[in-house]
Amino acid sequence: MPAKIQTVLAGEARIEALAASMTDATAVLFIGRHVGHPVAMEGALKLKELAYIHAEGFASGELKHGPIALIEAGQAVIVIVPSLTGSPVLHAKMMSTIQEIKARGGRVIALADEGDAATGGLGGHSA
Repeated sequence: MPAKIQTVLAGEARIEALAASMTDATAVLFIGRHVGHPVAMEGALKLKELAYIHAEGFASGELKHGPIALIEAGQAVIVIVPSLTGSPVLHAKMMSTIQEIKARGGRVIALADEGDAATGGLGGHSA
Protein backbone atom coordinates (compact mmCIF):
# COMPACT_ATOMS: atom_id res chain seq x y z
CA MET A 1 0.00 0.00 0.00
CA PRO A 2 2.75 2.56 0.75
CA ALA A 3 4.11 2.06 -2.79
CA LYS A 4 0.68 2.81 -4.29
CA ILE A 5 0.35 5.95 -2.17
CA GLN A 6 3.80 7.05 -3.32
CA THR A 7 2.76 6.48 -6.93
CA VAL A 8 -0.27 8.73 -6.45
CA LEU A 9 1.83 11.42 -4.77
CA ALA A 10 4.40 11.25 -7.57
CA GLY A 11 1.62 12.04 -10.05
CA GLU A 12 0.78 15.33 -8.33
CA ALA A 13 1.49 17.44 -11.43
CA ARG A 14 -0.81 15.28 -13.58
CA ILE A 15 -3.55 15.48 -10.96
CA GLU A 16 -3.21 19.26 -10.73
CA ALA A 17 -3.37 19.56 -14.54
CA LEU A 18 -6.50 17.41 -14.62
CA ALA A 19 -8.10 19.48 -11.85
CA ALA A 20 -7.25 22.71 -13.69
CA SER A 21 -8.87 21.36 -16.87
CA MET A 22 -12.07 20.69 -14.92
CA THR A 23 -12.54 24.17 -13.42
CA ASP A 24 -15.07 25.14 -16.10
CA ALA A 25 -17.19 21.99 -15.67
CA THR A 26 -20.76 22.62 -14.57
CA ALA A 27 -21.72 18.95 -14.67
CA VAL A 28 -19.77 15.69 -14.66
CA LEU A 29 -20.98 12.22 -15.55
CA PHE A 30 -19.47 9.09 -14.02
CA ILE A 31 -19.80 5.81 -15.93
CA GLY A 32 -19.06 2.35 -14.53
CA ARG A 33 -19.78 -1.25 -15.43
CA HIS A 34 -20.29 -4.23 -13.10
CA VAL A 35 -18.40 -3.49 -9.85
CA GLY A 36 -17.43 -0.12 -11.34
CA HIS A 37 -21.06 1.03 -11.28
CA PRO A 38 -21.23 1.64 -7.50
CA VAL A 39 -17.79 3.27 -7.74
CA ALA A 40 -19.22 5.65 -10.35
CA MET A 41 -22.23 6.38 -8.14
CA GLU A 42 -20.01 7.11 -5.15
CA GLY A 43 -17.65 9.25 -7.23
CA ALA A 44 -20.58 11.38 -8.40
CA LEU A 45 -21.83 11.76 -4.84
CA LYS A 46 -18.39 12.82 -3.58
CA LEU A 47 -17.99 15.37 -6.37
CA LYS A 48 -21.42 16.85 -5.57
CA GLU A 49 -20.50 17.10 -1.90
CA LEU A 50 -17.07 18.62 -2.46
CA ALA A 51 -17.45 20.83 -5.53
CA TYR A 52 -21.16 21.69 -5.37
CA ILE A 53 -21.66 20.91 -9.06
CA HIS A 54 -24.06 18.55 -10.77
CA ALA A 55 -22.67 15.02 -11.02
CA GLU A 56 -24.42 11.74 -11.78
CA GLY A 57 -23.29 8.14 -11.91
CA PHE A 58 -24.62 5.67 -14.46
CA ALA A 59 -24.18 2.03 -15.40
CA SER A 60 -22.50 2.01 -18.79
CA GLY A 61 -24.93 -0.59 -20.09
CA GLU A 62 -27.74 1.92 -19.56
CA LEU A 63 -26.00 4.71 -21.44
CA LYS A 64 -28.02 4.19 -24.64
CA HIS A 65 -31.28 4.32 -22.70
CA GLY A 66 -31.19 8.04 -21.94
CA PRO A 67 -27.92 9.28 -20.43
CA ILE A 68 -26.22 9.40 -23.86
CA ALA A 69 -28.45 12.41 -24.61
CA LEU A 70 -26.64 14.33 -21.85
CA ILE A 71 -23.28 14.05 -23.61
CA GLU A 72 -22.42 17.03 -25.76
CA ALA A 73 -19.19 18.68 -26.87
CA GLY A 74 -16.88 19.21 -23.92
CA GLN A 75 -19.00 17.26 -21.42
CA ALA A 76 -16.69 15.74 -18.80
CA VAL A 77 -17.24 12.00 -18.38
CA ILE A 78 -15.23 10.06 -15.81
CA VAL A 79 -15.10 6.41 -16.82
CA ILE A 80 -14.25 3.58 -14.42
CA VAL A 81 -12.57 1.08 -16.76
CA PRO A 82 -12.72 -2.62 -15.78
CA SER A 83 -9.40 -4.44 -15.58
CA LEU A 84 -8.28 -5.94 -18.87
CA THR A 85 -6.70 -8.89 -17.09
CA GLY A 86 -9.67 -9.44 -14.78
CA SER A 87 -12.40 -9.20 -17.36
CA PRO A 88 -11.42 -8.73 -21.01
CA VAL A 89 -15.08 -8.83 -22.13
CA LEU A 90 -16.16 -6.03 -19.78
CA HIS A 91 -13.04 -4.05 -20.68
CA ALA A 92 -13.86 -4.31 -24.39
CA LYS A 93 -17.45 -3.21 -23.77
CA MET A 94 -16.23 -0.20 -21.81
CA MET A 95 -13.81 0.74 -24.58
CA SER A 96 -16.77 0.70 -26.98
CA THR A 97 -18.70 2.95 -24.58
CA ILE A 98 -15.74 5.34 -24.46
CA GLN A 99 -15.73 5.53 -28.26
CA GLU A 100 -19.45 6.42 -28.22
CA ILE A 101 -18.81 9.19 -25.69
CA LYS A 102 -15.93 10.58 -27.75
CA ALA A 103 -18.02 10.42 -30.95
CA ARG A 104 -20.45 12.83 -29.30
CA GLY A 105 -17.65 15.19 -28.29
CA GLY A 106 -17.47 14.12 -24.64
CA ARG A 107 -14.24 14.71 -22.72
CA VAL A 108 -13.21 11.31 -21.29
CA ILE A 109 -11.26 10.96 -18.07
CA ALA A 110 -10.44 7.24 -17.82
CA LEU A 111 -9.65 5.64 -14.47
CA ALA A 112 -7.94 2.41 -15.46
CA ASP A 113 -5.26 -0.04 -14.41
CA GLU A 114 -1.72 1.27 -14.63
CA GLY A 115 -0.28 0.40 -18.02
CA ASP A 116 -3.65 -0.15 -19.71
CA ALA A 117 -2.50 0.65 -23.25
CA ALA A 118 -6.07 0.71 -24.58
CA THR A 119 -6.94 3.77 -22.48
CA GLY A 120 -3.63 5.51 -23.15
CA GLY A 121 -4.56 6.26 -26.75
CA LEU A 122 -7.89 7.89 -25.99
CA GLY A 123 -6.69 11.42 -26.50
CA GLY A 124 -8.18 12.45 -23.15
CA HIS A 125 -6.93 12.02 -19.62
CA SER A 126 -5.98 8.64 -18.28
CA ALA A 127 -5.21 8.02 -14.62
